[in-house]
Amino acid sequence: MDYMDVTEASKRWGVTDRRVRILCNEGKVDGAIKLGWAWIIPADAPKPSDGRRLRAIKTRNIRPGSVDIDGIAKCQAEFPLDEAAKESKGLSAVIARSIRALLSVSGEDVSERDIRTILSGKAVSHVSLEIHLVIINFRSLLLSFIGSKERINLKRIEEIRTRFLQGINDINPAEYRNGLCRFPYRGEERAAIGMQMDAAFQQWEIAWQNYHPVIASSILYAEMLRIEPYEEYPEIFAYIVLAAVLLPAGILPPIIRMDDGDELRAAFLLAAKRGNYTDLSSFIEKRIFDSYQEASDV
Repeated sequence: MDYMDVTEASKRWGVTDRRVRILCNEGKVDGAIKLGWAWIIPADAPKPSDGRRLRAIKTRNIRPGSVDIDGIAKCQAEFPLDEAAKESKGLSAVIARSIRALLSVSGEDVSERDIRTILSGKAVSHVSLEIHLVIINFRSLLLSFIGSKERINLKRIEEIRTRFLQGINDINPAEYRNGLCRFPYRGEERAAIGMQMDAAFQQWEIAWQNYHPVIASSILYAEMLRIEPYEEYPEIFAYIVLAAVLLPAGILPPIIRMDDGDELRAAFLLAAKRGNYTDLSSFIEKRIFDSYQEASDV
């Protein structure tokens, strides 16, 4: 019989190495064998599922909202996301203004001028090295999503998180924070981070990824904020995950403005607590159209 290791299993099943080890320890992987501290797994072993969680997910109803499909398609035709777009001033403007607003949520006041200087490859003496890296890694990730064929799953989220914190936290960048999810669904108890992430991405595979990318990205964005799986820069990382759905689909991510905080938070809370994504998806769609306007004006 052919076997695979934990790393290969995590790639095939779209989950993290840590999750594979947990499943093996819990006896949920048929034929898995522990050799010392390592596990080997039959190469044809199916991905285990948690029936209890799946049943809970199926009873969860959401209101996804709607999308101006023709309007988005028109914008895509007018500003195609190809290799040339990566060098465009329009996309650079969207990135610079969005990261400034997202940094402000994290308590970092960095001017757009300083951000543009950093993105040009120059250092700004009064801005910390860590914030330099946050800005540079943010742009690098967004550009890498253009034309990407990578599927979004737990393994992919771990990889994106590791790249985002490159040079900032190279020891345990994708380790879940201690504690429970920030905003439990209505009528549910606050659950551990790992369980919430597993449940969210099972639902992603079952249904959410089949929505229009604007809706799908809105849902995943809200889930990242609702669960808040990681300690550092949760708002920035949630936006990066949103962009990881939109940019491969050829859609610019929404431009976030400095005064968007109250409207965005209200829309998020409605989605997180009641499963009503109408306002959130509408807000994100509106800001996507603003991104295209910004890109065409530069």
